[in-house]
Amino acid sequence: MMRFIAENPLTVHGSAVLFEDKGLLCIGDSGSGKSDLCLRLIDAGGRLIADDAVILKPDMKGGVRMSPVPAIAGLIEVRGFGLVKLPFIGEGPLDFILRTGKTAPRLPKTEKVTLCGLDFPVRRLQAFESSVLAKIKLLTRGAEFVR
Repeated sequence: MMRFIAENPLTVHGSAVLFEDKGLLCIGDSGSGKSDLCLRLIDAGGRLIADDAVILKPDMKGGVRMSPVPAIAGLIEVRGFGLVKLPFIGEGPLDFILRTGKTAPRLPKTEKVTLCGLDFPVRRLQAFESSVLAKIKLLTRGAEFVR
């Protein structure tokens, strides 16, 4: 389990999007599909918060808010095209963390990350898998995960 506790803003390497009113933070190694996944979520109706670097800060309601680094706000890396300017929102809540990678366990163990003193569930995904959007919809729509 990763643990980050910060009273002040914390910047993490990742991408963030608001999808179906849920704030999703995508983290993972370079080239693991964070930006590509966010681009697909945006194409499916999501809204860009930040790409490549995300500022996290505690909010007054006991949650964590995500926002872009001002110098790169509204930019997203689209592999094969370069940096593309898109509409973005200034901030959004952090609800779920998606860890992108080349593999994802069939039956994952519960994984959490603590940010600003709060635990957030982590789901490991293969960002380039064709079913990834359907899986994220299960998550954002409150599907009951048995294990």
